[in-house]
Amino acid sequence: MKADSKTESEVMDAVKQCFNAFAMKDLYAMMAFFAPDPDIVVIGTGGDERGVGFAEVQAIFERAFSQFDEASFDFGWHSVSIAGPY
Repeated sequence: MKADSKTESEVMDAVKQCFNAFAMKDLYAMMAFFAPDPDIVVIGTGGDERGVGFAEVQAIFERAFSQFDEASFDFGWHSVSIAGPY
């Protein structure tokens, strides 16, 4: 079901913070979005970009940061849904 406007705004704020951290190459802020668990997974756009665990995920972002000078993101259409009795 479509999220209410408050939930949608909160989710999109978090998404934008994450993408801004990436664009700013802020590894500390980027990693704050992930639990420091051994089973977290990040899959990048490259065939060899799969990280399992906090250290491998961090390495993926460090590598990505080394591959660009500037980045920006523009959010156009989006959809935020929720599940459960909210």
